[in-house]
Amino acid sequence: MLHSLALSRGAQERRPEAITIFAEALQLERSLANRPGIAQALAALGLAVLHNGDAPRARTLFEEALHIRQAINDTWAVALSYDDLARADLVEGHLQTAVALLKRSIALLYPMNEQLTVSYRLDALAWACALLGQGPRAAKLAGAAAAIRATHRKIHLPIYAPPHQRLCPRP
Repeated sequence: MLHSLALSRGAQERRPEAITIFAEALQLERSLANRPGIAQALAALGLAVLHNGDAPRARTLFEEALHIRQAINDTWAVALSYDDLARADLVEGHLQTAVALLKRSIALLYPMNEQLTVSYRLDALAWACALLGQGPRAAKLAGAAAAIRATHRKIHLPIYAPPHQRLCPRP
């Protein structure tokens, strides 16, 4: 419940409120010693903090979530943690590190047949490559991501869609 409330506050651009709610959720999960819940709350708080402009604090939260997810052998969540860390690296301009983390995330997700999730990682990888001046590679990656989504036929959640897709109506 706290997680949903915090997400709605974040989506409404009420980030400080979302951060407070995610911090409460983290405290609750810690009191319950719920390791998967702690990791999820850490990651969610990290994203809220990152979107509020504090990449170093976000990185610390993401790293703690990653360690927990590795300890409990949650491969899918580990892949998400790599993605979260890559976001922090992109914000801080550590493009090569972001590329390496995104590749690790994709390598874990691909065998799980997580096509839609992989497509969004390919988009982030394309963005990083474009920032590195690797235009042709970025175009190929973005094209691959779009092709996956075109054939996947799942409903796209607006929160995960690239900004230009959120503004354009769906056919």
